[in-house]
Amino acid sequence: MKNNKRSYLKNVIVLVVSICAFATMVITYACNGMKSDDSKWPNNMLDTFLVFVGVIGFFLIFYESILIHHIKKRNDSIKLLPYNFDYQREYEIYVDIGNKKNRNIDKEVVINKYSEWEKYIRGSNYYSAYVKNEDFFRFLVRSYRDQAFFVDMIIKLYLPITIAILTFYWNINTISGMKKGIGIILTMMFLMVYTYRRTFEAKNELDFLRDYSEIIYPDKSICDYN
Repeated sequence: MKNNKRSYLKNVIVLVVSICAFATMVITYACNGMKSDDSKWPNNMLDTFLVFVGVIGFFLIFYESILIHHIKKRNDSIKLLPYNFDYQREYEIYVDIGNKKNRNIDKEVVINKYSEWEKYIRGSNYYSAYVKNEDFFRFLVRSYRDQAFFVDMIIKLYLPITIAILTFYWNINTISGMKKGIGIILTMMFLMVYTYRRTFEAKNELDFLRDYSEIIYPDKSICDYN
């Protein structure tokens, strides 16, 4: 089985788009700053929208950079390991337990219940080698620790970033109160949805690592090593 590195191409695309969005806001602001004092920016609905897009772009630049670094670190770790552990494939099988439509995995691997997943793992060609390999257990522990740190970081960074964005909006004097309120509400809604989604996905990986480890090493718990 070939190690299947987790792809972060879509994260790179989001990062590039975010940089373009933020740069558009900065350039627009700089160009308007060169005009007379009578044309202060932002001063209309389109300008307000550009501010919204730019703020979201700044937020995504920050978060997607962290996420890309996290995934790249995981990929480099898997690439150097001799365990023949296809992390991405096994994770996708796990999250699709009970789903009628499987995504990005072998069509013959359709698992409807946890007991079927456990049987699938125990029937793996590498199961006996994993059971006897203490280093593989330590790899799962380290992966769980890294993922837990990532989840904690996302949650802790949410509040200061939110305060910074609110402060930015509050200090824009050229936008009316209603437009400013709409911008703040839309931005907060986006931040909450995005942060929830990222946190949910990261916690899914924690559940996968914990459950996978419990099947192979029933006498140990990776949670006890974190």
